[in-house]
Amino acid sequence: MSIFAIIFTALSFLFGLIFLIDCIRYRKQINEFVKYGICLGLILVSIDIAIYYLISNYLSDIHIVILVLSEFLSLVQITIFTCMGMYICKQLNFKDIPFVRSFFEKSYNINRNYIFQKRFLVYVFSVIYLSVAYSIILFSLTSPEMSQTLKHMSESQLEELPNLNKPSFLAALVVLEFAFAEEIIFRLGIQNYIQKMLNLIDSQYWISISLTSLFWSFAHANVLDPEWVKIVQIFPIGLGLGYLFNKFGTEACILAHGFFNIIMMFLTPYLFTI
Repeated sequence: MSIFAIIFTALSFLFGLIFLIDCIRYRKQINEFVKYGICLGLILVSIDIAIYYLISNYLSDIHIVILVLSEFLSLVQITIFTCMGMYICKQLNFKDIPFVRSFFEKSYNINRNYIFQKRFLVYVFSVIYLSVAYSIILFSLTSPEMSQTLKHMSESQLEELPNLNKPSFLAALVVLEFAFAEEIIFRLGIQNYIQKMLNLIDSQYWISISLTSLFWSFAHANVLDPEWVKIVQIFPIGLGLGYLFNKFGTEACILAHGFFNIIMMFLTPYLFTI
């Protein structure tokens, strides 16, 4: 395990523990946000179930108790990060999940069609375009390969995940699941927690964005060889997603991250050796 992976594992445990403790401590204050957390958690669980269904023999190879427990923990995790993220955003007067909120709160002051407005689309697709273009240039210059760790994992799971490294509906669901969960945990949750924890003013939000992007980069350790290429790729993309959150909230990040992942899924076979 690389130093980046070790740092990420340690920080993930730390943030998970902090969010759990704060969730219990502020349970009365975050009560109004529980419905949003459960809603987003159920969306993630639904994607998981669809993935399990599409993976041949997966459901027959895993004990139902383990499967239910795993999905329950995913639901709890997303609920906790959503509730605490929204609670902190309320304190900081930041946007959180405005599009989802518009379905739950009739009095919420937002036009649900804002996601189709030119300004929103320009920002989202600019982040997607720049992220893809930057990744293509970086991979072309460095010619990375899939890491030995990932190769070994792929070989050991070849029968269960036959098309995960090739464009397919199953692969699309997997990368969309990553985008959905990561934006809730990192951008809605951790990014705003850092802002509050460091007691930063609005003009210093770039510090929270940068630290979160660095942490998020470490989450992608052991993916490519050389490893630094993936870190260098992910960090600036995280900056763009963090900026996007500051402008429009979580849904914009999920949309940009999801589209980026799908595009890269098609480009991956041409960019590095699998």
